[in-house]
Amino acid sequence: MKPVDLAYVSFIRSVGQDGLFLLNISKLSFRYITQLLTGGNTNIRSKGGITLPNEIWAMILNFGRKGRNDCFCLVKADVVASSPSRALLRCFRHEFDRFPNELLAGDLEDDERLSEFYLYLAIATPDTADWLEIDLPDPERLSGPGNTFDVILDTTSADACLFIPHVPDLIAIFDDGECWLCEKDRFLSPVFDDDRVESFVDVPPLSFVALLACPLCMGIEFSDDHAKFLEPYRYWPAPEDKAEDMRKILEERLEELGYTDVPVPEGACGGGFPGYAGTRFLPAFVSYVIMDQEGSAQLG
Repeated sequence: MKPVDLAYVSFIRSVGQDGLFLLNISKLSFRYITQLLTGGNTNIRSKGGITLPNEIWAMILNFGRKGRNDCFCLVKADVVASSPSRALLRCFRHEFDRFPNELLAGDLEDDERLSEFYLYLAIATPDTADWLEIDLPDPERLSGPGNTFDVILDTTSADACLFIPHVPDLIAIFDDGECWLCEKDRFLSPVFDDDRVESFVDVPPLSFVALLACPLCMGIEFSDDHAKFLEPYRYWPAPEDKAEDMRKILEERLEELGYTDVPVPEGACGGGFPGYAGTRFLPAFVSYVIMDQEGSAQLG
């Protein structure tokens, strides 16, 4: 996730209250206390005027963070006040009016629809949806207690809570990981699923056994970088050290999105040769090798 920082405040001003952002509600109280402590813990006193040492506050905050579960919501933000080193944003919770089984981003058809969806997130209004000619549920502003949040952006807070929404994050958070492209596998075969994969990214010729990170739920740029890693290992496996490095990168991405139950397959790390024993891909392996080597072989 890319955090919203002070440099982004001018963009928020330009779109008014129409841009959508991701807010981690569970971080707000911890972040607020940390910001007070940064300014000197004399700002936090008991009724008797007693202050706690910073070491005690650090223990309290660390203990609270260990039991915290992230909770996100979509918000639109208004700049209340700003300076070169600090900005106060008032954030209003929004929800898309959609059916229970209707996906927010997990059913985007191709890269064109994906680009249009990002444009809509930047200025989420009915006029934008009409201009883009896309069918999207209208985000509704929620009222009442617990739906308005004040967020202070400054140059010292490291624990970000407001983020620019990306489709993989939205799929993980609001679509429960549902993705039409990979069907929640998080990896696809660029050989057997080539039409679906190429509707999002241009994939170079890869190994028959290669498995590519899904461009929709794992991210287009991430998938493109993954394809560049796999490209040199079309006919032989990647060296162990490079394969292990890629495995760590893929595991970190899966963990970041909350897919900790998804194992990284060998084919995603430049391995998996000579084929997928016991899978639907093995029967076509010999045909693929002959066609690949001879160009236009006629198999009978």
